[in-house]
Amino acid sequence: MDPLTIGFAVVALLGAKATEEFGTQAGSAAWQAVHRLGELVRSRVSPDGVRAVDAVATDDTPHPLDGLAEEVATIVATDAGFKDAVEKMVRNAEQDRRLANIVAVARDHAKQINQSGTIGTINM
Repeated sequence: MDPLTIGFAVVALLGAKATEEFGTQAGSAAWQAVHRLGELVRSRVSPDGVRAVDAVATDDTPHPLDGLAEEVATIVATDAGFKDAVEKMVRNAEQDRRLANIVAVARDHAKQINQSGTIGTINM
């Protein structure tokens, strides 16, 4: 996956749509996987990124989705170990059919941005 796709997939999985999908299933494998992904991302992003992760995960508005996706993409592009870990977590999340659609939407959004070259407000 390219860095921007990974960035959007991370944001989508951490976002409210992912938590709504299995929010009542705390402790399930899918919930634990997204929780681990959030912890990994929080450990690497800037303080603004940490606030964005928290805002996305708690559905606080406005969502700083584009900035967080860009920050994750930048780290992924420069750190192969982080890229491998995050990409593996995203691919594992895709194995859960409740999360596969969320990742697919993020992939489509990243393709549109890669084609147009612009990032605007992201609504998921």
